[in-house]
Amino acid sequence: MLRQQYSAEKFSKEKPTQNKSNPFISENPLNYRMAFDIDSIKFGKMQIIATVIIFLTTLLVACIFGMTGIGLNELLTFKFNIVLEKIIENIGTIILFFLVLSLPVAIITVFAKKMEKINLIIVAIISSFLALIISMIIFPTLQSFWIIGIIYIIAVFFAIEEAFTKYKEVKTRIVARTSWSTTGKVVSIISIGLVILILANVAPAHEEYLEKVDEFGIGFVETLMPSIGGDSGITSVLVSAIVDTQIATVDALLNNPAYAKLREKTDPDVMIFVATADGTNEYFKGPEFRNTIEQQINETGTGVMQKISLIGILREQFPAIETVEKTVPLGIIMGLFHALAIAGIFSMVAMFLCKPTAVIYATIAEKSLSILQPPEPQKPQSQQIAKRPLQQTVK
Repeated sequence: MLRQQYSAEKFSKEKPTQNKSNPFISENPLNYRMAFDIDSIKFGKMQIIATVIIFLTTLLVACIFGMTGIGLNELLTFKFNIVLEKIIENIGTIILFFLVLSLPVAIITVFAKKMEKINLIIVAIISSFLALIISMIIFPTLQSFWIIGIIYIIAVFFAIEEAFTKYKEVKTRIVARTSWSTTGKVVSIISIGLVILILANVAPAHEEYLEKVDEFGIGFVETLMPSIGGDSGITSVLVSAIVDTQIATVDALLNNPAYAKLREKTDPDVMIFVATADGTNEYFKGPEFRNTIEQQINETGTGVMQKISLIGILREQFPAIETVEKTVPLGIIMGLFHALAIAGIFSMVAMFLCKPTAVIYATIAEKSLSILQPPEPQKPQSQQIAKRPLQQTVK
């Protein structure tokens, strides 16, 4: 009898009951956890500090990128000499951009240790979004990078998830290793965003892009062929060979003993011939003849290259390309390789510079926030109530 009564009481205690204040939320542990996440949303002192700092650091990074002068056209062009000149002119600002790129991520990583996840997600996404909008107003060139802005907001969310996961897994140098990991994830996601950005601009005009690729290929070949002028080593060698051949031919004629006898003749026609031969020899040895030969080679080479289409050659040599083009246009395929190259360069530089700086920023931010928010006193552990063993019935 006692055993049956105890089992009935235990079953009645474990049966989930509805919450009187909210009949749709039961006191089941799983439902209670969901209710707790919603109730944990708040906006206190720490949330205000996080909002301001994340907003200012994100705005700083976006504005510095706007000051670099790099726009979408620089990412899509094949005139690398122009891009290189712009990079050299703004090399200091570009390096500064990569040095501060990890600052907002490091700040978010530190706040992940101080705040509830739901609060940090709301604060970080709203702050980052407002900062990006304002930066696009200050620097209109940034408006063409709106896809990167959306990708960055997504990266912030994954950075927060990564931070909370790492705080549970890492046991030593927690902040440093967590900031290192979250920065790497953000850089990887931004690199993916660069690929999406370039493909989104190449796809609508892939035929025009393919023409630019063809022009770039022809220009690259021209640098290897005698069609670019005196700057080409091949052109210089070819011109020298032609000039030296002509000079050697004339010298062989003028040094002939028969020609030496002609110089002694007083016949007017012979004298005119001798004077013409001597003038030709001087002309071949002078700079004018060399410049003439060089110009003729350039005009011939340029005329030949203008009739060449590298894309056409590729299609003739590789018939499989035409089969692939039935599914994906060749311009988009070339754009994909272009995008992967730019994303790879960005990822390599960012990983090299951003990860170490993220560790430094996170360490400084953690020390600063510890001053603003002293550690909370530990709550005493609740004493466990020992259960009284069941009395066995005595027959």
